[in-house]
Amino acid sequence: MANLLGGKRKALIVAVIISTLIFGFLHLPTYDWNFAQVIFIIAAARIPFTLASLRSDSLYTGLLIHITYDWIIFILVILSHH
Repeated sequence: MANLLGGKRKALIVAVIISTLIFGFLHLPTYDWNFAQVIFIIAAARIPFTLASLRSDSLYTGLLIHITYDWIIFILVILSHH
């Protein structure tokens, strides 16, 4: 499959883009179907999680970074309202 797309690197880029878009689209209901916010903010924020998973060869790395990121945001929001 990689050769059909022009090599492993291009196939990886396409896979990251597709998985990023899927991740973003899964968040559409949460963000009131705001496509711009989901694509340019939520989906774009997913890219470092995906790259970390690819570098470590483990989905758990991206998952752990995602959870840590979410909790940092939650804590900052809670602290800013007190």
